[in-house]
Amino acid sequence: MAVVIQSFEGGRALVPLLTDLGYEYRGENGIPLRHYFVQGSPRRTHHLHMLEQDSAELMRHLRFRDILLDSPSTAARYSKFKAAIAAESGGTRDLYQSRKVSFIDEVRRLRSEAQ
Repeated sequence: MAVVIQSFEGGRALVPLLTDLGYEYRGENGIPLRHYFVQGSPRRTHHLHMLEQDSAELMRHLRFRDILLDSPSTAARYSKFKAAIAAESGGTRDLYQSRKVSFIDEVRRLRSEAQ
């Protein structure tokens, strides 16, 4: 999920509201100017990214979302791929993430080449 905010600093006021709803705040978590939250333990059920409007990171997320919306076959492949790597990674979050990112990057590359 993505929450769009006007400014990173302004987003700080929303952190306590989200933590009160059960989200765990992880700070920027490796991506500058992003407030990152997770929910669910030990099994995560939600990821929430709070990003500035028009930021490069928000645009990156929205472009990938649009690719999935435009291509049901790609969305289905992504869903199956995520289920497979979740099983293969045995709960190792870093392995799951790196495999998922490689799929996303490949889809973006192919989409760019097709345009």
